[in-house]
Amino acid sequence: MCLWQMAESEADVVKFMQRTLCAVQCQSLNANVTDVARASLQRLIDDGLVTRKRQTDDVCKLDVTSLGRAVYKGKCDGAD
Repeated sequence: MCLWQMAESEADVVKFMQRTLCAVQCQSLNANVTDVARASLQRLIDDGLVTRKRQTDDVCKLDVTSLGRAVYKGKCDGAD
């Protein structure tokens, strides 16, 4: 499984974020990690790095765009 395939839906992203340091920081700042995760995901969508593809009326699958893959790969290659 590729790293950019860790989450296939918004619910997966929220579930993942609830198990990260971000959730701990949100808790100490009295912020809602779900709202932070959704806002961050929306930013990625607005920037053209991720797209939503509707599968059913209530389920949207997330997909990383070619630009999103290039940005991720560029960041990883630049860390060497």
